[in-house]
Formats: sequence, C-alpha cells, structure tokens
Amino acid sequence: MPLPLGQWQFYVVTAVALAAVYVLLRPLLRRGGAAGGGTGCSGCGSGSTSRKRAVPLTIGGRRR
Repeated sequence: MPLPLGQWQFYVVTAVALAAVYVLLRPLLRRGGAAGGGTGCSGCGSGSTSRKRAVPLTIGGRRR
C-alpha cells in the first residue's frame, strides 16, 4: 500500500506523531551543566547552587 502523499491528513498526522516523539525523547536527550546549555533538570533551580544542604532528621517529632 503506497503512502497517501496527496492527502492533507497524512501530513497532519505525521507532524503530530513527530511532535509526540520529540516530547517523549526530549528528557532522555537533555544534557546537564553549562556545556550542554541547560540547567540539568527542571527541579534543580538555576544550577548555581549545586552544594547539598544537610537537614535535621525528625522521627516521631523528635530530632535525631
């Protein structure tokens, strides 16, 4: 069965499918850091504060 190149629906469905593939693969292809151009992940903030902070652990309302 040949591709229906003469029908406009073929191009609409193809564009939607390509956009869906792009949206699904974008998180997998992203690179973090300044060299990649991105900030790494969406929850990392601006990327300038990469040092982790220690937080107090509370279990049952008591600090440990």
